[in-house]
Amino acid sequence: MDILSVVGVPQPAHRIGPEARVTGTLRVKEPLVIEGRFEGRIEGGSVVAVASGAMVRADIVADAVVLAGRVEGDVEASSKVYLLSGCEMYGSIRTARISIADDAVFEGSCEMLRAPDEIDIFAYTVDQLRYSLKKVK
Repeated sequence: MDILSVVGVPQPAHRIGPEARVTGTLRVKEPLVIEGRFEGRIEGGSVVAVASGAMVRADIVADAVVLAGRVEGDVEASSKVYLLSGCEMYGSIRTARISIADDAVFEGSCEMLRAPDEIDIFAYTVDQLRYSLKKVK
């Protein structure tokens, strides 16, 4: 089962493989799956997924974030954050909705966004705002 099937995305447009080690700022509009190691910042336009066995030390901003691996950093999702079975999340989460599996590890804080009109528009890229506004209609 592909990790993106959790949010109904059939296949990712971008994938960082299990042997890859990437450092820096990554900006993508299409869904992204990280299977290797990443350090820095990720700005995703739709879905960012961290697969089981992956290690991410980064702040992640996207519409939806799916975690099955280990993340150290802050996560902000305008739609939803999924903490799947076996994931480890160390940091803060800001999101409108969250799903946490029974055996997921989460150490940090969680701030629930009440409505799309309460989202800090200055924290998002233009593409992320457009995507969020389309979902509200």
